[in-house]
Amino acid sequence: MPALAAPLALAAALLVSACGTAPRATGEAHASLVAAERAFARDALDAGVRAAFLRHFATGGLLFVPAPARVEDVFARPPADPHAALLEWEPVASGVAASGDFGYTTGPARFSRRDGSSPVRHSTFFSVWKRGDGQPWRVVIDAGVTSPAPVAHERLAPSPVVRAAAPGVDASLEALLAGERGARWTREDFLARLAPDALAQRSGEWHAAGAPAIAAAWPAHEESLQPIGGDMARSGDLAYTYGTTKSAAGGGHYLHLWTRDATGRAWRIAAALRLP
Repeated sequence: MPALAAPLALAAALLVSACGTAPRATGEAHASLVAAERAFARDALDAGVRAAFLRHFATGGLLFVPAPARVEDVFARPPADPHAALLEWEPVASGVAASGDFGYTTGPARFSRRDGSSPVRHSTFFSVWKRGDGQPWRVVIDAGVTSPAPVAHERLAPSPVVRAAAPGVDASLEALLAGERGARWTREDFLARLAPDALAQRSGEWHAAGAPAIAAAWPAHEESLQPIGGDMARSGDLAYTYGTTKSAAGGGHYLHLWTRDATGRAWRIAAALRLP
């Protein structure tokens, strides 16, 4: 969300190139994605939150508030003062699919009132972006995970790597959703499905980067997941799913970002969010 002190777009492109995970075109797509996120954040300050969200979201894009709702419904009414709310953010971790049409961003966010009439509220955002050929990036789904204090960058980084899909592998969204729906979700089952560099965020509780940190924080109770929908990159290496979750601790919503394992065949969770 606000611009980073360093030129993040260039750093992201160089990092992708250095890791050898994507060709030059993907590095350029990655840089353009981060630039789109930064432009979104600037618009929120300059034009107001409502105008910025309607401008940078895809038609029908979803916001968790806390249940997923269309952005047009969330911002149906213009506020009396479009600049009364101050929403600031910056991207810390991000990645794109090999096809260059699909990506994610996440980072810390800060909400306040310009007149100081309410306390500052801290959170992180997690956004999935998509674009068509020759079209600009647009947010298709976004979740905000609350935090009692500002979230340090090191709890949101490094960026989970988007791992390539093997040739001929099943790239069906329906198969991914069916597998998620039919799976057991004990703590052990969840951890077994994590990518080694995954991120996890739970509203009001914690943010964790990397499988060891997630294992230390993830609760012991078993979950039941009911997927609602999702989408997948053309290259079959990046996807998201979302829906509802139930456990002994209560119910809520989830958002999963998926990428491939080292073989390029099995799906692994690159990011897991749990919300009210």
